[in-house]
Amino acid sequence: MQSSEFKAIRERLQMTRSEFAGFLGYTGSDATKKRRIRAFESGEQIPLYIARLAWLICRFSFDEIVMFDDDNHIEWPDWPGYPKGENDVHED
Repeated sequence: MQSSEFKAIRERLQMTRSEFAGFLGYTGSDATKKRRIRAFESGEQIPLYIARLAWLICRFSFDEIVMFDDDNHIEWPDWPGYPKGENDVHED
């Protein structure tokens, strides 16, 4: 996937870099997530699994695949073995 395709997907979803990073599963501060997506959009090689995930996300209606909590953060499932929300840092 080219950086321009990756950026076009984010823009089609009308997400900020930080929001898109979180949606793709990246965790950390908003600044860290923004830097990660900016690097991909600037030509850093996008890992194949991230490119495939972005491509799949683009093929579905956003409302079909995303659920938000009351603070407008993605509601990730509570998977056994993974503390819920432990790595999700939200700086508003």
